[in-house]
Amino acid sequence: YMAQAWYFGMATAMVLFNLLLFVQLRDRIYIHYVAFALCMAFALAAQNGLVKEFLRLQSPLWSDLASTFGYSFAIAAGLQFMRHMLDTPRTLARGDRGLWGLVLFFLLSPFIFLFTGQTFIQTAAIVYLGAVVIGVAVGLQAALRRQRSAYFFLGAFLLLALGAMTNALRAIGLVPTNMLTANAMQAGSALEMVLLAFALADRFNEMRREKLSMQKKLLETQTTLIDNLQQSEQALEQRVETRTHELQVLNQKLAALSMTDGLTGIANRRHFD
Repeated sequence: YMAQAWYFGMATAMVLFNLLLFVQLRDRIYIHYVAFALCMAFALAAQNGLVKEFLRLQSPLWSDLASTFGYSFAIAAGLQFMRHMLDTPRTLARGDRGLWGLVLFFLLSPFIFLFTGQTFIQTAAIVYLGAVVIGVAVGLQAALRRQRSAYFFLGAFLLLALGAMTNALRAIGLVPTNMLTANAMQAGSALEMVLLAFALADRFNEMRREKLSMQKKLLETQTTLIDNLQQSEQALEQRVETRTHELQVLNQKLAALSMTDGLTGIANRRHFD
């Protein structure tokens, strides 16, 4: 119980922290991570018997299917989180359609087990394993393109993938069930949450740096605009002063011409009057 409390306490802290970030920043990536963490925690609680213990599920079917529902929804939310974190709609346009199709599949697939029971549980484990491999491949491709967020995501997802693979192989029967393999998913999930906390914090700092950079550029542009405006005003004032002086000289010449005879240069009648 102490070990379970440690894990679920960490999951609760991550959920609340990212929920507050979503409320503050309105960035959907945080709500996707909240959904992923909640579904993963529910799946692991069901796998460890806590859902059955605390919800008092009488039907064995619901007790057995609770973890299946949790893992399916967790993968769907995790894929959505990956799509937004790695910006696959822009960086992986063709592959992103397939990822979106996988999201829909894992959202709908749990309801098949309502009618089939545990018949396809080993098939589901293989499908889960395939989704994990796809997630690692997408993260690796983004890392090769030197996306900053991909390094954090790939490291976190590899830890989770290691636990998921161990869990899937145990469900298929290729790996024996013991304390290590039974809790591999939980250990991988805990380490994944720690690394993704750094990833989301780095994303927040990157957004803040971009905001400060934009503010700095805006201030520099505003300062340059004010300097140019001041220079333009000074140039305009100088031109107006020059034109005024020229007009004064011309007016003086016109006044002199109107008072003198153009041929002799002596004062004319207007000057006499």
